[in-house]
Amino acid sequence: MKRLIPATAPALVAAVALAGCGGTTMQEGVVVNGSAYSVQEVEETTRQFSELSGQDVAPQAVISIAGAVPVLDEYFAGSTYQASESSLRDELAGGGLDGEPGELTLDVARYQYYASVLNDPAVQADPAMADILAQVDGYAADVAEQDVRVNPRFGAWDPQAGQVVPQVPSWITPSDAS
Repeated sequence: MKRLIPATAPALVAAVALAGCGGTTMQEGVVVNGSAYSVQEVEETTRQFSELSGQDVAPQAVISIAGAVPVLDEYFAGSTYQASESSLRDELAGGGLDGEPGELTLDVARYQYYASVLNDPAVQADPAMADILAQVDGYAADVAEQDVRVNPRFGAWDPQAGQVVPQVPSWITPSDAS
């Protein structure tokens, strides 16, 4: 039987205490329709897109995108505008990403690609986009149906808004103002 190294004991006690305060034991950063992304993946993707864009990207934005990507993947499936993993990797490398992108980084890149396609007037005029554009009318409702679970450290999933919103822990209660 292995013994805990004494230096790890304070960290273990702190982790157990914090887990009790948070009311959850969720280890992932986000789980979307059964696909889990670690806290580290969320943080790494956030860092990468902050560097690529030259602007601060919030982890909540990355997680919100992760919740919406399955909807866009479904809309674009089988179309001539479907994003290929190799083209996304090439685009990320061309944008200055060092190393291999993780799955969440590819999801964010896929979302950005689909958003650019949907906002391009020339593409919108393409008859091949007619079915996709017809589905976009139901985008908010489709995103609301996604099964998204967010680690409370990042906030909470608001299905109606289709994004991550700040979460007030249950142990914080408003004062009764008289």
